[in-house]
Amino acid sequence: MKKIEKIEIKKNAQEEIVCWKVDSTGAAPNTELVLEEGIVAIVKIDGESKYTSKNKATIYSLFTPGKTTKAFGGNKAYENCEIVAIDVDTKFDSEWGLAGPNAIQCKDSEIGIRAKAVAFGHFYYNIEDFFTFVRFLKLEGRNEVTRHEIREELRGTCTGIVRTYLAARLAEGTIEDCQTKLSLYCKDIKRELDKELVSRGLSVHKVEIGNLQYAPDHEAKRDIVDDAKFDNVVGGIENEGKRDDISVDMERAKVAEKLIRAQNSGKGDGQLPKGNGTINVNILPDGKE
Repeated sequence: MKKIEKIEIKKNAQEEIVCWKVDSTGAAPNTELVLEEGIVAIVKIDGESKYTSKNKATIYSLFTPGKTTKAFGGNKAYENCEIVAIDVDTKFDSEWGLAGPNAIQCKDSEIGIRAKAVAFGHFYYNIEDFFTFVRFLKLEGRNEVTRHEIREELRGTCTGIVRTYLAARLAEGTIEDCQTKLSLYCKDIKRELDKELVSRGLSVHKVEIGNLQYAPDHEAKRDIVDDAKFDNVVGGIENEGKRDDISVDMERAKVAEKLIRAQNSGKGDGQLPKGNGTINVNILPDGKE
């Protein structure tokens, strides 16, 4: 086997590639590794692994710190040498979302019914242990791993932890209460994620909850309730003579449009809630009722 003098490792031209195997056929003790900045190389020989982020280093110096290859008696090519490169400049993040079947049960105290909440966000992480991280990627049988693959691998874990945490909080309070405590929740969730991701060689440095709100179908019901309340407000203004007929007609038209849109979308049940007032609006061509 012909030995090679130098192995240059540069960032992959494909931006999505995070980790990849480097052709190391013919690597020998005095083979020099030349790394582009932002690259970490893991070298495995005879079951022992070492890593380096130095711009230049010989394989022998990695396994025998403080010595050079000149002190080594031979320079025969290794029979088994494996080199894996990691682009540590890669932006490591993952999205999570709680919607559809993952929406969280909660209570809308304003209208007194059970509801569902949806939430979305991100978490950002760093590589804490390179060896554990590479084992987590399971490179056997393939030569590279993309950011997308890592995100998909972690998405379920992150989503499960966030859902369990938020479900417990929403069981105790309303969405409005929880929205004022999101920054505190993020710190708690970060700690829980750190415990879970350590087995992947990762550590979390930031968690974000970008949105927490009622599910769309419940928002439609709230719209109908708000419209019913608004009818009383418009009627009161009209009776007090504080608005002219045209402006009142315009407000009523907006209310009717929202009701029709909610009912036609199938998000509402088509029924106005019982309360102090109801809305019966017929919009005629001339804009009069």
